Amino acid sequence: MKCDLSKYNSFTKTLEHEELVFLFGSGISAALTHRAGGWVKWILDGTAYIKDTLLADEIRQSVHHDMSADNLIRAVGEVITATKNDGTYDDWMRDSMESSVIEDKLLADTLKILVAAKAVFLTTNYDLLLEKAADLKTLSYSEPDAVFEMLKRNQNHSVVHIHGVYDYKNKKDDIIADEEQYQSIVNDDAAQFIQNLLSTRTLVLVGCGQTTDDINISRFVTFANEKLRLDRKYYFIAKEGQRIENLPDAFEIIHYGTDYSDLPQFLSDVARECMIARYERNPLVAQSIGIAFRLF
Repeated sequence: MKCDLSKYNSFTKTLEHEELVFLFGSGISAALTHRAGGWVKWILDGTAYIKDTLLADEIRQSVHHDMSADNLIRAVGEVITATKNDGTYDDWMRDSMESSVIEDKLLADTLKILVAAKAVFLTTNYDLLLEKAADLKTLSYSEPDAVFEMLKRNQNHSVVHIHGVYDYKNKKDDIIADEEQYQSIVNDDAAQFIQNLLSTRTLVLVGCGQTTDDINISRFVTFANEKLRLDRKYYFIAKEGQRIENLPDAFEIIHYGTDYSDLPQFLSDVARECMIARYERNPLVAQSIGIAFRLF
């Protein structure tokens, strides 16, 4: 059952008055496509592209027996290395990242309303589903100048991929997945990049599943706890009963409902609140965006 947004007083006031950054994990991809995803599925799918069947079977067995974050990160590193050596890496990534179709039109419209309300979108995902759903462009952590120019101009034309993006068409692949890739950017520069992104905005971290569903979100939470100076209140939209480890004290948990299927409608409530506030500040802006009124 979906939770009532109005019971979160502080969060509702934030939606009305603050500049917002929404950070999406793999939960948004699953909600948009109506397909279960997550790291376990991604890794297991990748083993089918490894030519050494013995190695592929060993990785599958390892994943089934140990779904800890450390083991999954190790396993994905092995799949990346093997498929690159076999020349099948792009086949795996394209099938994983580019074959999904957006099924939830209400959720896609909701995202467009958040964009119209001037929210900035960040993601730990590697795919382009957010861009397709919300009609946005793409920027990555590897393009900090372009990201900060967008923010400086108070624009939100692009999704910012803080763990990189896979875009075969534009020959772009700077994903951070295995331990070596992750450690190469978890340093002061990375912390400064994220700190600057959040310096004048309120972060709303949106729905992930369990650790095995979204390792990138769990790693971001750990990274935020260890590396970032979080000196204002942020929000974590999560499912009721979901266990969230290492969440910094600066985050307040907002429950969207008792089931993952409640997330799209709860986000619709959030988008409605943002647009109403923006309409009150500038009626001409909201009137020019006809899509907003389909949700009212």
